[in-house]
Amino acid sequence: MALGTQRLVLIDLGALPPPRQRQILQRGRLLYARECALVGPFELGVLRAYREAG
Repeated sequence: MALGTQRLVLIDLGALPPPRQRQILQRGRLLYARECALVGPFELGVLRAYREAG
């Protein structure tokens, strides 16, 4: 979706493999979370899964 001159991309992080989730989280540009209380635990889970997969 285009918003002015900026491009807005919504990604369901839960559907991606851990390496890709980690790449997106590293950018640090979270715009929307369905439940803000779940952001921290989700990020920790992604880092743990990435570490275990590597």
